[in-house]
Amino acid sequence: MRDVTGARGLVVVSPHLDDAVLSAGGIIAATARRGGRVRVVTVFDGAPAVIGPDARAFHEACGLGDDAMDVRRGEDDRALATLGASPERLGLREALYRTGTRGQPVYAGEPDIFCADPGREPAIVGQVAEALACALDGEDSEDGEDELVLVPVGVGGHVDHVIVRRAAERDLRAGDRAWGYYEELPYLLFDRCKGWEDQLGTGRSTVVPLGAPDRRAKLAAAAEYRSQHRILWIDPAPWPTQVPPAERIWWP
Repeated sequence: MRDVTGARGLVVVSPHLDDAVLSAGGIIAATARRGGRVRVVTVFDGAPAVIGPDARAFHEACGLGDDAMDVRRGEDDRALATLGASPERLGLREALYRTGTRGQPVYAGEPDIFCADPGREPAIVGQVAEALACALDGEDSEDGEDELVLVPVGVGGHVDHVIVRRAAERDLRAGDRAWGYYEELPYLLFDRCKGWEDQLGTGRSTVVPLGAPDRRAKLAAAAEYRSQHRILWIDPAPWPTQVPPAERIWWP
């Protein structure tokens, strides 16, 4: 098993603008603090072509308008700068914004989005796999021998997380890079997600306790996602108290 924070290069593949920081922010901070180069590759950050009723309701819940993705990219820029990581973005649209051939939403609301099944989009995994392969193997990548790649394991069943996991596996299983899965926050906290390890875990994992500097950096970075706080943290307790003191990586 790899030393999670000792790699010279770290790539964290993030489905959305906040997943990497919330789920692996301590590991990112520790790697950067030790002099490692960290890239966060966000897959779904594209602006919507059409804002449907569910997307508009989401924007209103977040206190956002039609420029939601511009605001969220700004939050992500500040969060990653706090941790010492560089952003790379693929510009694809997240599930909430994807539409069918007649402009209808592919996923109408949360029950559809948290279905853990991208079957209604037969080509989407391949499209993401191609885009990810270019990002991981492009001119900005480090030598694969010294670069650790982390991808989402899929806690919570968000269809975008499932797509990213499957797409990343296509490239990573065929190569010689060191890689693993990170657990997604805040889904780890939800009662409905209990027991996910039996389905998604691989049997081999490394727990990474967060030292004080790295935990402080993670909390400071997470605080930048102001538009997301009211939908991420459903417990009435202050959200920093809900962030676990360790992060865990599962190995293929």
